[in-house]
Amino acid sequence: MKPEIEITDDPGARAGARLAETIAAVASERGRCRLGVPGGSSPIPVFHWLAQHLEPGLASSLVVTWVDERHLPVEEGAGWRSLPAQSNLRGTWEHWLSRCAVPPPTVPMALPGTLAEATARYADAFVARLGALDVVLLGMGEDGHIASLFPGHAALEATGVCVAVPDGPKPPPERISLTLPVLQDVERAVLVATGAGKANALARVHAGDRSLPLGRYQPRGDWHWVLDPAAASELQRKST
Repeated sequence: MKPEIEITDDPGARAGARLAETIAAVASERGRCRLGVPGGSSPIPVFHWLAQHLEPGLASSLVVTWVDERHLPVEEGAGWRSLPAQSNLRGTWEHWLSRCAVPPPTVPMALPGTLAEATARYADAFVARLGALDVVLLGMGEDGHIASLFPGHAALEATGVCVAVPDGPKPPPERISLTLPVLQDVERAVLVATGAGKANALARVHAGDRSLPLGRYQPRGDWHWVLDPAAASELQRKST
């Protein structure tokens, strides 16, 4: 399925609005909405929009988890401010959740123990508290990776809830990632991507290149790309 593509000078606001629409619909039908979010710089403007504009009633209907996490030193029961700056959990709390009047419950991937221990513990928590996701926000690296599923890596073939990535090509190398099947089993997926460095990978995927992780991603429900003009620049050239 080809994604619906929106090119905008304010991808944070547009992606946030897309998420809010689906959160409202799912929460109205089911009483809660299970949302997966990424780390990195791409979602920060989305988080800022959600912090300012998502209605408190909708925020309280959420259960938030992460699509991936860098495995870093974590103490049992530690607050988000004590986590290393590279932590995806810390970034989400800093830019969004800490600004909510009543932060929604979360299912964190940032867990103590070895990589294997943290991965197993998260898988148990996901099954017990979530079971599946309703909505996912994704970013994409310049190499076409999503979550911590990198090109050519064995983690792309994993089929459980989550997978340990001991040797990721970007530092820090140890990571935990939701698997492709879990990420695809959603009502709506929203990709936010900005910058010319991502233009080539996006154009390749849109043209049907399945060698990149994003090219293999096919959500069950709606699929939206929200891009700034720089990220969309090669799409536009190919379409003219």
